[in-house]
Amino acid sequence: MLSPEELAELIGEIQELPDDSVLNERQKAALRENVERFVSKSLPAKVASGKLDSVQRFLREDRRWRFLSQVPEARARLAAALDGTGIELP
Repeated sequence: MLSPEELAELIGEIQELPDDSVLNERQKAALRENVERFVSKSLPAKVASGKLDSVQRFLREDRRWRFLSQVPEARARLAAALDGTGIELP
C-alpha cells in the first residue's frame, strides 16, 4: 500500500503522461490503489448525494483514466462499482 503522498505523486505523474505512454509497475499499482480508494470512499458518497454528473465529468475529464485499459482488474473493479448508476466509463 502506498502512502497518500506517494499515491498523489504517482497519480500526478500519470496525469502528465502522453496518451501513448505505457505505465510502469509502480504507476499501475498507484492507479489500481486509486481506483480502490475511489470505489470504496468517494463513489458511495457521490452516489448517495445524487452527484452522478460530477462523477461522470470526473471520469471523462481527469487524464488518469486514459490508462485504465493497462490495469484490467482496476477497470473491471470500477465498472462493477458503476453498474446500475448510469455512469459510463470513458
